[in-house]
Amino acid sequence: ILIDDSDSMALKDQADGIGTDPRLADSLKQLGLSDADRLSVAKGILLRNNAQLLNDLEQRYHVKVFRMGGSLRSTDGLGDNLAKQVREIKAGEDSSRLGEAIRDVLNLQRGRPTAAMIVLTDGITTAGPSIGDVSRNSRRKGIPLHIVGIGNEQSLRDVRVSDLLVERVVFVDDLVHFDFKL
Repeated sequence: ILIDDSDSMALKDQADGIGTDPRLADSLKQLGLSDADRLSVAKGILLRNNAQLLNDLEQRYHVKVFRMGGSLRSTDGLGDNLAKQVREIKAGEDSSRLGEAIRDVLNLQRGRPTAAMIVLTDGITTAGPSIGDVSRNSRRKGIPLHIVGIGNEQSLRDVRVSDLLVERVVFVDDLVHFDFKL
């Protein structure tokens, strides 16, 4: 199981998205995850009903949970069981290298049969290959890749101004040029 822990997973989607689903809101409240950010939704999927999904998977398979953002990282140091490991994941990685993380897991599996990979992500890749690019490797190795898309499919309605360049001191009636990214 790969869980995206990049900065974009900390986004709370608009009111017409995931936040209005009463079943999801109830599950998040029961788990103590009051925020409807994307990472909390991913945790809610895995931990709902006393982590029944994780427990079922653990009984049938040798399950490993990885965090993926800037790089692939194991959750081994986050807790003694899978549910605790998942609960301890925090969003905050400054880049999102989803394709590289999936490729790294595929490379780790050399010589070991892998039943499937479950990827919980919003799908935003900021560097490296995309999930679609590495999915061919997964298909070639016969490892099913199950992508769980999290977040509202509509883009956010707010904007950000960054990298502003402007003179620090100007006088009345001066012509001022602004250079910025929107």
